[in-house]
Amino acid sequence: MNRKRLSLICGLVFLCFWGVVNAAGQDTIGKDASGKDTSGVPAGSVLADGTGTGIHTNAGSGLSVPGAFTSEKWFWFSVHPRGALRLVLDGVEIYRGPGPGMVFLNVNPGEERRFEITAERYAAGDGGFASGPRETRVFAVHLDKRAALSRAPGSSAGALRTSETGTAVFIPETGSGADVYVASSPAPDQVSPESPAVNTGSGTREDPFIYLDDAVNFARRTGRTSIRLRGRVRLRGDLAILGNLAVYGAPGPGEHDAVLEIPGDFSIRIHRGILRLQGLVLDRKSAPAPAFYLGTGAGFELADSVFKGEGPLVWVEEKGVCLITGSLIASLMKENRRIPVFSAGKGEIHLRQSCGNLDGVHGLFFGMKGGIFSAEDSFFRLEAERSGTLLNFEGVRADIANLNAYVSAGDYGSLMEISGSRMVMTGGSLSVSARDGLIVLAEASETLFSGTGFFLSSAFVARAMELSGRFPLVSGCYFSFTGFARQAEVFSVRLPQPASGTGASPLRPAPGAVAGSIFKGFTRILGGEFPVSGLSAFNRAFAPPDRPNTAE
Repeated sequence: MNRKRLSLICGLVFLCFWGVVNAAGQDTIGKDASGKDTSGVPAGSVLADGTGTGIHTNAGSGLSVPGAFTSEKWFWFSVHPRGALRLVLDGVEIYRGPGPGMVFLNVNPGEERRFEITAERYAAGDGGFASGPRETRVFAVHLDKRAALSRAPGSSAGALRTSETGTAVFIPETGSGADVYVASSPAPDQVSPESPAVNTGSGTREDPFIYLDDAVNFARRTGRTSIRLRGRVRLRGDLAILGNLAVYGAPGPGEHDAVLEIPGDFSIRIHRGILRLQGLVLDRKSAPAPAFYLGTGAGFELADSVFKGEGPLVWVEEKGVCLITGSLIASLMKENRRIPVFSAGKGEIHLRQSCGNLDGVHGLFFGMKGGIFSAEDSFFRLEAERSGTLLNFEGVRADIANLNAYVSAGDYGSLMEISGSRMVMTGGSLSVSARDGLIVLAEASETLFSGTGFFLSSAFVARAMELSGRFPLVSGCYFSFTGFARQAEVFSVRLPQPASGTGASPLRPAPGAVAGSIFKGFTRILGGEFPVSGLSAFNRAFAPPDRPNTAE
């Protein structure tokens, strides 16, 4: 792939709704604007320059993606919403802007190639990127010709390892020769009851099946567990998965993606076992129902892949487990109601180094009742015409690390709405921009936030946290408000209903529960009793003596 095509692809990707790539991250390296070393600082923390630390990427040091790398590889880069990003490939600038951005490499197995990717983070206020980068990371990607040529016959996938200081080596798989192959399906208008029967193939590399359901049925009959998919393959009906199965993208000569097209009328249902999809592009046509259903106890993993479509992605039943690693989830919701992209009823959803983008009239990324949720080193962006919420949890246990998320909505926007849940969040940043803005709504939930940045911009309702039942533990966080709201509160408390003959007791933090945090732009910390001007009184009541909160 030449550099001109690389630049064109990057531009086109960002013009389409599903192409807004939000990058996963590693711990940052570099220095902030004051020259302070930020090595090892959790991604998403806030620096002195106000931009937030970290160039987040799936090209971090030591990253290994076994089985996922075929002829092309996507590297994602992102910065905090208050920062700006510049990407350079082999000395040629291919992207500059608010981020996120993408580098798209094309490498034929057997070739010896070396690439150098430079990612630079700037402060958003630097007009024309004039004042120089706040942070720079350089990645070397080297594919070893000898290792690639030693791959097993019939295997076109392998592993790619990248490093910021050394080289990356393409390590091919040692395939057993038992893979089932499926290649490009005919276009729908090429198949009709009147047309001659279409040769559906036999499943070999030389004579692949042309439909995935034929390949799945053949694999089930013969005890195979691995399918190689190349070209554009269409689903021609609901597909049932009854055991463990892996489907890998394996583009053929002249093909740049392995695409699985899932029409809106169809879905893939995992009744038992685990389905793993790796190195694929999932193309979903308009549909109000999820593309994947996980039955009780079933498993689904999407690795190093892209979902682009209209409608929800996954529904997880009780004890089912959904794992998303190194993937991009991009969806458009046209419904005039909130339909989650991910739904679960007492199931589990886990995300690692993944990205998400959602557009629509109303938006909701994660909706769960019961179950377990975790997210690590991931980035999500939601933009809604009217209302948008990243996650809505009821009775969920959640552990989140280095999640960077942004919600923009015309009317109402929120990041987290949780009730009866337990949540621990470390690092990362949560940003909301809306007429009525609320970052965290927590009812009767046990929550802890450590080293997290909260950024709120609104014109009317402005609350960083709205609480009832229990007060969170807040340590080393940064709260920033910009906008036109008359009152902007860090902590807003809902009074409980008083029992007969008694008065309602206001909710308060435990002594020492709010420590070492910074408040900027807010008028109130906690209701009318503790305005920002009364910070010293708030600290005496709720902060530990050695870690007072401060205001800017």
